[in-house]
Parts: sequence; structure tokens; C-alpha cells
Amino acid sequence: MVAVAGVVAVSAASSGETGGDLQLGDEVELREVPIDEDGLRATVEKDDTRTLNTVGEGVEAWEEYLDAKENQMLVMEEEESGDHLVVPHEHRWSADYRRRTYARLKAAERHVTGKWGETVPTTMLTLTAPHKDASGEYRAFTSVLSDLKEGWDKARDVIGRETEGVETEYLAVYEPHATGYPHLHVLVFGVARPSLGEKVAGYWVDRYVEGASRDAQDVTVKRGRSLQLESPAAYLMKYLSKSLAREGSEGATDRQSLPSIAGYRGFSALMWATGKRTYSMSEGLSEAVAESAPESEEAEGTWKYIGTVSGVEAGLYTGEEAERLGKYLAGSPNQRKPPDRGGGEVNGSVRGPGPVGDPGRY
Repeated sequence: MVAVAGVVAVSAASSGETGGDLQLGDEVELREVPIDEDGLRATVEKDDTRTLNTVGEGVEAWEEYLDAKENQMLVMEEEESGDHLVVPHEHRWSADYRRRTYARLKAAERHVTGKWGETVPTTMLTLTAPHKDASGEYRAFTSVLSDLKEGWDKARDVIGRETEGVETEYLAVYEPHATGYPHLHVLVFGVARPSLGEKVAGYWVDRYVEGASRDAQDVTVKRGRSLQLESPAAYLMKYLSKSLAREGSEGATDRQSLPSIAGYRGFSALMWATGKRTYSMSEGLSEAVAESAPESEEAEGTWKYIGTVSGVEAGLYTGEEAERLGKYLAGSPNQRKPPDRGGGEVNGSVRGPGPVGDPGRY
């Protein structure tokens, strides 16, 4: 059974003003609540893989991961020339991540405004799942995340049927509740229908809640006022920016540039330990964003990952510089494989200095 505590639908039409911001409430991070019923395995750094049982343990491991990755660089070696390529080890919580993500959202904005005009018909859905079970005990964070994922899978099916023959795109964003539990915001571009949320909620109740009414399951749909989406990216950033690193002052560490919103640490620990993406796009929107991305500098050749260092500038090292870097790396105590990359050869070409690490995770 899919347990869904709420579906809030807000239509975005051609005129009017936005409704009030969603209220997160007071910060109540539940450190002793299970992060997973069976525990989550997570690697902080080499030779430090832990089983995380509580949210508090998850937060501690995630913060240590951020500290371990601060100023860390990845080193690649070209097979024939022996040249070395040093690139920053960036991840979802790097200070530069916010700028890169905003650039993606601006590209999404250009795509939807190019397709539907300056005012984009949009329907917003907010999906939430129960934080407590029938006995009143707090549920594991992964259980709530699993409900949201399954619920969104079903919601996409409903939206597809209800908008058959209408071209639409979507963007879905996970965001933390004040307790750290996740909920999901979805923008469906191309339609402005508050009734779409009614259909989604009704489908869940009819199909997954046996003998229960909509009120009994706290499945609600709120009809919001119309609003004019003259800048979809800015509207999205109102929500997405809550779970992204802020700009930070010059010299600030990645950890120091993190948002200070309620529930952010528990939420981030969950997304880090599970490897789940923070946001996703429809296939058409994702392809349009990828096509609009600026070309990256590339270094031709066959490259292999050889280690990790700190205190070395990014760039291409050749000749004696490459030899010195190789010797330094051989004696460096912090060699280790980068997360989500198995090492080994990379045929064809590799990106020049730029963001790598946590590939494909947003």
C-alpha cells in the first residue's frame, strides 16, 4: 500500500499572484529516529564504511564526508604521454553546486518559455507521506522516501492519462520538512489544472486505501490562487534553494556554505546515504537542458584515475611537473578512489578542469 499523507495542487495560470509560501515550522531534527529499519551502509572515506542506524549517526557521517572532501582533487594520468590532469572533486554539497544547478534551471526556463510563451501554464503538486505509523512511532526516513518515490511513479501514470494528447514537461524537487523528513514538489508545465491534484489524490485513495475515506487518510487537495509564471526558474528556486548550498563568503568551506534551514542536515544525510537524486526532470526537459549546456574543455587521450590529493591546483601537468606530481602522489597518505567512480581507464577523452564526482546525482 502506498501511504500518502497529502497531495496539494496549485494551478499556475495566466494572471494573478502567488499564494503564500509553504511553512516548514519549527526545527525538530529527530536524531534518534531510524534512518533505515535495517541500517544503511555508507562510506565516509577509504577504510571507513559504516552502518548507519539513526538519523543522528547519518548526520555525523555526512558531515565527516564533507570535511574529508574539502579541497580534495582527483588526479588522472594519460596512458601514453604520462601527463597528469587534476580536477576538483566536487559533489552535491560543494559551494559551486548552487550556481551550476541554477544554470540548469535557467536552461529549463528558456525551454518551457520557448515552447509555451512568456507565461507558462503550470500545475504544482506537493506530495507528502506520513511521518508516524499507526502506533504513533516515527517511521524510518527511508520508508517515507520510498513512499514518495512509489507515489510519484503512480502520479506520473495518472498525469499521463489525464493529459493525454497534451504536450507536458515536469520537474520534481525533494525538499526537507522541519523534521528532516522529505516531501516532493512537482511542477507540471503545459497544463494549469488544480483538478489534476484531485485526480492524483482520488486515484491513491481508490486504489491503495481499502475502506478508508479521503479525510481519514488526510489526503487533501488545496485549490490555490492562479499565478503568473513569468520566471519559472525563479519560482522553482524558491523551493529548490532551500536544499542547495548558499553562495557563502570568500574562503568559506563547503560545510560553512550549507543552508541553515530546519531539517536540512537530516534530509541531506538521507539523500547522501541512499544516493538518491534531489531533483529530476522529464526526459524532454532533461534533453533540452543537456543540449543547451556550454561545451566543456576536453583533454584527448586514454586516461586512468591514479589518486586523490589536497593542496594541488587544478590543471594539466606535463613533463617534469607531471613527474613531480606523480612522485608526490605516490607518497601521499590520502590516496583513495573517488566516490561513484571505479577508477580504471577512460577511453576517448575526459573533461578538463571542471566538476566531477557524484556523477548523475543532483
